Amino acid sequence: MKNSSRREILIPCLIIALPFLFYSYKLVPVDIEYFKIGSVIISNGGHKNLAAFIWNINVKLFIISLLLLWFISCKHWWRNIILVPLIIELTKLWWIALGNSRFFDEIEYIQSLPLTVPIVLVVILISRKLNFYSKNQQLKSDVNFEIQETFKAISKPNENFAQVRLDFEVLKRVKKNTSQTEYLSKLIEMRKRLYNN
Repeated sequence: MKNSSRREILIPCLIIALPFLFYSYKLVPVDIEYFKIGSVIISNGGHKNLAAFIWNINVKLFIISLLLLWFISCKHWWRNIILVPLIIELTKLWWIALGNSRFFDEIEYIQSLPLTVPIVLVVILISRKLNFYSKNQQLKSDVNFEIQETFKAISKPNENFAQVRLDFEVLKRVKKNTSQTEYLSKLIEMRKRLYNN
């Protein structure tokens, strides 16, 4: 399986999995205010209960995940505009994680910069690497296809090959007396004769 087809399968699978991950908040009991995993305590973060806290985090992670997938897979020139809502949602997630539930929908651009700039730079770097890799794979595929088609055309029995070769030798001798466009058109005609037989 090629890497480009892996990418084509991975992104839809992630999109399909996101709603299931979003509804993971339903696994949290409604009546508890904190949850302890080993030495880590997850509190309700100023919310009514832990389920509401997890729901708010899941909403933000869902939006961030979709924006990240859109940014990484987008090939248009305007794709960097997607970073603006991404920065805003990352800031909101940060405020929710800090337990500041009253103000998590307020946007503080200056306060969001130290958190979001490194994340945005990493996302841009990953996106450039993926796009470079994708273009590289596409070019390899195109070149391999062209080579295979040429070998198929050459490997066919060709009665005209000897005649085309003689015509080519004659054309090389008269190249100095021929214009460039006429020379090129005759070469193209010879190529067509080789491919058509």
